[in-house]
Amino acid sequence: MQSICIAARASPLSRAQASEVQGLLPHVKLSMLFVETFGDLDKKTSLRDLGKSDFFTREIDRLLLEGKVRAAIHSAKDLPDPLPKGLFLAALTAGADPRDALVLRQGLIDLPEGACIATSSERREEAVKKLRSGLRFCDLRGTIQERLQKLGEKQVDGVVIAEAALARLGLRAKLNRWFLPGDGAEHQGRLAIVVREGDTDAIEVFSSIDSRGKGRPWTILHLGLDPAACPSKGRIYHYPVIRTEPIAEGMEELDRVLPSCTHVIVTSKTAASLLPSLEGKTVLAIGTKTADAIRGIKPLIAPFAEQEGIVELLESLDLSNARICYPRSSLARPFLTDYLHKKKIPSHVIDLYETVLQQPGAAPSLDEIDEIVFTSPSCAEGFRRIYGEILPHGKKITVQGRVTASEKLFATSSSDGI
Repeated sequence: MQSICIAARASPLSRAQASEVQGLLPHVKLSMLFVETFGDLDKKTSLRDLGKSDFFTREIDRLLLEGKVRAAIHSAKDLPDPLPKGLFLAALTAGADPRDALVLRQGLIDLPEGACIATSSERREEAVKKLRSGLRFCDLRGTIQERLQKLGEKQVDGVVIAEAALARLGLRAKLNRWFLPGDGAEHQGRLAIVVREGDTDAIEVFSSIDSRGKGRPWTILHLGLDPAACPSKGRIYHYPVIRTEPIAEGMEELDRVLPSCTHVIVTSKTAASLLPSLEGKTVLAIGTKTADAIRGIKPLIAPFAEQEGIVELLESLDLSNARICYPRSSLARPFLTDYLHKKKIPSHVIDLYETVLQQPGAAPSLDEIDEIVFTSPSCAEGFRRIYGEILPHGKKITVQGRVTASEKLFATSSSDGI
């Protein structure tokens, strides 16, 4: 996997933006350097008169020009105009919701006369005035969390924040907010990737996420472990809501029993990656992708990629002198294990690894997602924990496998089984 060093601001929002770019480039490892810029440290200067300066980009761009990093991630609306000499805008992402939101303090359902609204933007102030007259305004600087803290402390009655920022930080569901009339700032919600002029390799890396001059590409949210196996075509945003971890006791049991076994059943690429050499064994693989992951041996492949397919394959074999090793996920269905016990086939069923739910950084907004790919029941559970019990309307839902499709999340959704 190609690796590239990239710099960005150290704020929680900037870190979420870096995770978003990493998700758009699943085959590139972004080695991140997070930097506190002059604009982050100076929380008193008003932004009203700064214009298109390098207030938030100066230190990062200096690292780039000095060759200490290969690229920089900026909020596109923060870019200085013009860019410093020697730098090149390699990509401008399609971005998230470009609107401005007026977030009201908790318990406030309307804006009373004299309510105080915090914003450091004249444009946003004028937009708020179109909603209500008789309001007061004050400047407010700091991270999104710091601005919302002032709201929670009732120092102000409302704060204007970019809707894209709230989406990237996963805060929208928790806040009472109005959308401001009119257009947001130029390129609001979009991310800019800046590199050194002439760095053709870096420009090529980021060209796939550059939205300029073309319609927004079909964007796929892949929730599983391996985006390379995605059945759909388009720009893949890899956001794995699960990870796998070996079980120490299972690995020890595998080492102990494997030498005496004649047959090995492999039902996932994860299991295949944890197995030692299987030379001399009869190996049964649940599908072609799992078979390809088994090292140094050509396995027998089940007629269809489910446990029932493995059973059909076993029925075709002479197992009179067999001793089977079945290393599996701790969450595996009991169907295959029950079959082995019912047939009284000598076997070692080993819980080799566990599947752990995770939230790898800020959850991407579904606004710019066209298709969501679920690869396992665990992915469905991970989605529920992050996004709730209802699938979004207007999205293509791709579900891999009959068992995954049986999850209650898909009960009222039309989905494409792959």
